[in-house]
Amino acid sequence: MKDSFDKPLINNGEVDLVQLVKELWDKKIFIISLTSIFAVLSVLYSLSLQNIYRSQALLVPAEAKSQSISSSLGGFSSLAGMAGISLPGGSDAKQQEAIAILNSYQFLEEFIIRHNLMVPIMTAKGWDKDTNNLIINEKLYDVKKNVWLEKRGKELKPSIQETVRNFRAMVGNQVDKKNGYLTVFADTYSPSMSQKWVEMLVEDLNKYIMVNDVIKAENSLKYLNSQINQTQITELKQVMAQLIKTEQQTIMLSQSSPEYIFKVIDKPIIPELKLKPKRAIICIVGTISGFIIVLAITIVKIFRRKETLN
Repeated sequence: MKDSFDKPLINNGEVDLVQLVKELWDKKIFIISLTSIFAVLSVLYSLSLQNIYRSQALLVPAEAKSQSISSSLGGFSSLAGMAGISLPGGSDAKQQEAIAILNSYQFLEEFIIRHNLMVPIMTAKGWDKDTNNLIINEKLYDVKKNVWLEKRGKELKPSIQETVRNFRAMVGNQVDKKNGYLTVFADTYSPSMSQKWVEMLVEDLNKYIMVNDVIKAENSLKYLNSQINQTQITELKQVMAQLIKTEQQTIMLSQSSPEYIFKVIDKPIIPELKLKPKRAIICIVGTISGFIIVLAITIVKIFRRKETLN
């Protein structure tokens, strides 16, 4: 070993790789030992992570309630515009609006408050498979008393904005650009909670847009009924009559089905398999990373020792 260290690593400005490998081999016990520590730490870390389960629903756009209004009005559309009457947009615009609402802060805030989700979002740290209950962080929330704890006289209850940010990291949606299908998903510690959240999101989204459309329709009816008798233009009266009929249909159809904007074609299920963590990958990456780090440290130590000897 002494002879090995007496030989120079750099000759004529080039590293002698054979000599470097020999000296690394002499350090094999050190390298293997530290790499093993990284491997064990990777295993322990992967085992400390809680399983995350994903449930998702596949939605298809429901048939537009008034997609053919403009075509049915024909040449009267321009008259309606001149009179200040806005015609309903197409089905694609309505679906894009629905997706924007699903991602909006206001909708998510109302959703969290309506379903009282702050505690599971902000305090859950795992899931008890035997009882099918979330494991709550008892340093933040007292489950028995149903109260947020205090620290130094300050309540530990998070703000609604912080809760919405965390919730956005747990739920999401994806749109298939080819067919317009929408996938809504939730990733939580509890398989049943993931499924329940997806169901509630889809139901609340349809209801939210339906209620808004009904309110708009009722306001439009009030305006149209007040204006139809004041105009003397026959064509414009026909336009208003058609629009009154359409708004009445909107109110009527809103009562016919809860699937107002999106229909569920693949309902969310309680997943049996976890989404993450990928423990094997974590262990492999951790071990390889550890080996590279240890190898780099060993090489640096060898070069420094050579410099000292020289």
